[in-house]
Amino acid sequence: MLTLHAVLDLTDVGATLPKLFDLLAPGGLFYFSINFDGATILQPTIDPSLDARIERLYHQTMDERVVNGRLSGDSQTGRHLFHQLRAAGGVILAAGGSDWVVFAGENGVYPADEAYFLHFIIHTMHGALAGHPALETAVFDNWIAQRHAQIESGDLVYIAHQLDFLGRWPGKP
Repeated sequence: MLTLHAVLDLTDVGATLPKLFDLLAPGGLFYFSINFDGATILQPTIDPSLDARIERLYHQTMDERVVNGRLSGDSQTGRHLFHQLRAAGGVILAAGGSDWVVFAGENGVYPADEAYFLHFIIHTMHGALAGHPALETAVFDNWIAQRHAQIESGDLVYIAHQLDFLGRWPGKP
């Protein structure tokens, strides 16, 4: 069994799948989980127009990521895997959502390391979009500061839509 967790959306899937399937014996199973599928939801909304622009631009950075001179990543990897797995010869046995939903508990405190995780997500978004010409720096920095403050107050809810796939490699014809 070959298991990949939160990896394929960072790769050139078309080039990666044949190499992965070469690792499997005929009849071997694969489980590819946490494949990002185009939704980064942060609640409560700060400014509907700004929030939507930031999400769109953040996903665009995933779509335009270049590694070793090649595009490497896709903000809609999950939905694209239905076709890509079949095109590479894989057989999909099951697929389903594996969304991340992070929110504070009834006492307004995030359990375990969720606050750290949320700060990291906001920091990642800031790093990806700082200096972007479609965002006024002061407005974007204020938005980032408000998101960090929402985490500190236990108000931020984060949802990321992802898909998991279980499949079989029938082997080469």
